[in-house]
Amino acid sequence: MVVAVGTALSTQHMLHAPYVTWPEVSTAWHESLRLPGALAAGFSAFAAASIFTSRSPISLPIRPRLGGRAVATHIAGVAVWALIGHVLGMMPVTAYAVGSATWGHLRILDVLVSLAGLALVVASGFVAGVVIRSAKVAPPLVAIAALVIMQLPNNPLLRPLALLQPVQQWTTSDLKFVPNTAVSVFSFIFAVVGILAAVATADAVLCGLRRLGPAHIAWALAPLVLATVAFAWRPELYVDSGKRPQVCTSVHDVPVCLHEAHAKSLDTVAETVASLQSAGAEPLINSVTGESVSDVNTSRQGNAVISLNLTPDSPRLAAQTVPEQVAIQVSTAAAVPAGPCSSRQHHDLGALVRHRILTDAGYGHVADLFTSTFPDLSEAEQVLEEMSSAQFADFVAQRHETIVACQLTTQDVTEL
Repeated sequence: MVVAVGTALSTQHMLHAPYVTWPEVSTAWHESLRLPGALAAGFSAFAAASIFTSRSPISLPIRPRLGGRAVATHIAGVAVWALIGHVLGMMPVTAYAVGSATWGHLRILDVLVSLAGLALVVASGFVAGVVIRSAKVAPPLVAIAALVIMQLPNNPLLRPLALLQPVQQWTTSDLKFVPNTAVSVFSFIFAVVGILAAVATADAVLCGLRRLGPAHIAWALAPLVLATVAFAWRPELYVDSGKRPQVCTSVHDVPVCLHEAHAKSLDTVAETVASLQSAGAEPLINSVTGESVSDVNTSRQGNAVISLNLTPDSPRLAAQTVPEQVAIQVSTAAAVPAGPCSSRQHHDLGALVRHRILTDAGYGHVADLFTSTFPDLSEAEQVLEEMSSAQFADFVAQRHETIVACQLTTQDVTEL
């Protein structure tokens, strides 16, 4: 139940999105294990410390009679409940994907990596509990250690650790990339080997050195060998899918294309582009392309490359909804293009034009958050504010080449 609640809490934000994509849900099967995995490890350590405490009826001289089979039975018992909890916790978002996703399917390898990885975390926690043998100390210590270990792949030097655990620190929503099949298979194999090594280690700890044999040593060394392979290999965790199915529409002769997985957002994106065009940005927008189907990752003069974040990580982010995200990205590509600005003044004047476009399009609250005050451009700012919508549209039409090239000057604004 604890694992189910932990998984549900880790994925509940996805249920607030207008829809979810299968790649996101598949990734969530293992990336959501940070909290439930730590809880499962702590509970497993508690179970082991409670069963095999030195004051337990299962102690010397009875304890040596316990073999790997008994240890495996205890680990399997805890793991089964943890796996059931994780599956139950993932059911709401998986069911939501069945009803809302427009492309793809649940990736079985992601599910296998998550389940095998969770079982490995449980087995590791059990071994730690056997070693510590304190039901008060083991659970919090093991849970905290699990949280820290699952965070380590964020460090570039420790990135290969992602191959050795279910939480691989993958958070991008770019559908161009898919998990590397070889990495997923390696992670699954490591989890299975790690579980067997945990059973052998717990058996050795409980039964003492007298029964320590070559098999125990071999299983203990196997994960170390695989870990060495992971660090020597250092593969790309995710690779280009090579498949970019897209859906397209046109807004006043401006093509708008998104990945098929975002088909439900196409109308929303088109409406947002139309509102920006009606606010005077029509001469500045040549195309709008989703990042997942674009050959480039950054916007270029008038050609906006947009990414859609259906579940923003923080409620403090200015652009929370899809229309707000599209509005700021397209208007930025139109008026404040990255690269060609030769001076800070050119950039700031472009930002003022963007502010006016966003305001007239109905996104003034977003415009205010993305535009600073420019004391040295107060005259140009005042002129832009005092323009009527028709005058501003005429201004953009006359100066669109200068704006797109990020060469707008104060004189260009004030001489009107």
